[in-house]
Amino acid sequence: NEMESRILTNSDKEIDFQIYFIPIKFDGTPLFDTSAITRFGALFKNFKNLVYIPSINTSNGIGMSGMCEGCESLITIALIDTSKVGDISKMFKGCSSLKNVPLFNLSNCVTMDYAFQECISLLSIPQFNTSSAIGMEYLFDGCKLLETIPILNTSSCLNMTGFCSGCEKLN
Repeated sequence: NEMESRILTNSDKEIDFQIYFIPIKFDGTPLFDTSAITRFGALFKNFKNLVYIPSINTSNGIGMSGMCEGCESLITIALIDTSKVGDISKMFKGCSSLKNVPLFNLSNCVTMDYAFQECISLLSIPQFNTSSAIGMEYLFDGCKLLETIPILNTSSCLNMTGFCSGCEKLN
């Protein structure tokens, strides 16, 4: 109610950190083309009122560190292509309203540090392929409602410090 409506243009240089929506076309696809982007780091960082990440083209993405960090109201994430991504560190850190995440292809992901830290409403995670991960430091730290973690392949992992610290309901 406090936000003034306006049309965003290509000449806009400033990010509005109080954004409430992502502009989409009538068919539901985003208004902006992301097919050539390789690094999605901090794309939506601290968009505190953003509740939904639409399906964006991330097929060339290799880095998503901090992509949605601090999106406190984020509830839903469309399944995005993460097949080439090597770094998801802090990707959803502080997404305190997030309850579930889709089954991302993390087969090439090396760094997962802090990816779900402080996701205090997270109830479950899917069976991720973590065979390439060498860093899982504080991955689920502070996920207070998380009750189970599926068996993850940690054979390549070198650092799991604080992996699930603060997971009060973890069995």
